Amino acid sequence: MDLDLIFAIAFYALIFGYYFTHKKRFITQNKIFLLYKTKLGLGLMDRAARISRQLKYVGYFSVFLGFIGMGAIFVWLVKGFLNLVLVPGAKPTVGLLLPGVRIPGGFFVPFWYGIISIFIVAVLHEFSHGVFSRLFSIRIKSSGFAVVGPILAAFVEPDERELQKRKKLEQLSIFAAGPAVNIYTGVIVYLLLLLLTPFASAMVDFQGVKIIDVDKNSPAYASGLTKDEAIVNINDIQIMSVDNFTNVLGAIKAGDIIGISTDKNSYSITASEHPTEKGRGYLGVTISPAETKIKSNYTKYGFLPLVFLWFIKLGMWVFMLSLGIGLVNLLPLGPVDGGRMFHTAMLTIFDEKKSKKLWKYASLLSLFLLLGNLFFPLIRWLVGFMF
Repeated sequence: MDLDLIFAIAFYALIFGYYFTHKKRFITQNKIFLLYKTKLGLGLMDRAARISRQLKYVGYFSVFLGFIGMGAIFVWLVKGFLNLVLVPGAKPTVGLLLPGVRIPGGFFVPFWYGIISIFIVAVLHEFSHGVFSRLFSIRIKSSGFAVVGPILAAFVEPDERELQKRKKLEQLSIFAAGPAVNIYTGVIVYLLLLLLTPFASAMVDFQGVKIIDVDKNSPAYASGLTKDEAIVNINDIQIMSVDNFTNVLGAIKAGDIIGISTDKNSYSITASEHPTEKGRGYLGVTISPAETKIKSNYTKYGFLPLVFLWFIKLGMWVFMLSLGIGLVNLLPLGPVDGGRMFHTAMLTIFDEKKSKKLWKYASLLSLFLLLGNLFFPLIRWLVGFMF
């Protein structure tokens, strides 16, 4: 029984059930966005904006950071797409993400970690837009959440007429605020994890490694190795942890014959060459710790070690999703933050007609790269399944 999937189905059923019973409270925008408008958090945004006028300098730095991030995610998508097309077995650099749902070519996020992380990321993102709007005396008309198919989002709605009257740098500060705070959050959480992870590792014994995915174009898949098997040893070396597995595999070269024993079977696998590192051996498996147990000297604290470990794992997902969502929002794509930043920046150099034309080309190219990275693995999987 897949509890993550059950939780996901129940959650989305509740969301869509609420929509169908409260249709009058939702507004349809561009035929695909369902907006549920509230006044939630507007007073808090006002108070946060009044803390210090010096906050505007954080906004200006966020603009600089935003354009750096825009270039970085664009290059990352170009590189990722070329890798997918040219390198057999290459993994996608971005993927569809629905907490609790396993999607071919996507990234699986456990339901509760995913939902809580996305909530944190979305609230901080939109709250920051609101704070900087109020910092520059722009009225916030509403806040709320949005539904785009099965994807949930949050929003803050500043008065667009007032926004267009502000200086370009102030507009850019507002657009950059959301993605920037996601990046800042990711960095802060990462630093906290660096401090706390050693304490978490000291509390548990990691016992073995479990295969959670097998690349269908890999020697491991050809040998019959399947996910959910626990690796016991490699070439008669006992495997006790993920680090142990990584160290043993690091010494294997392309063409080496490897003996792997799992809790279900034994396999002889000839390593292929790693897709991105010439000469290095490649099996094509993704692993995780098979089992973790709280050490006996920590069991006296009852459930507290488990709670601590749970928050460490949540922090890892908050870190990854904060950076990922923040950077994707910086793409020069249509109405997202990066698209609005790109268009506003072009208006400082070119006239309205030329700026809009450049924005349109940048949006189309960004959309192509994003969809290519998202769906090329799925298309490749379907072609392989059919033929």
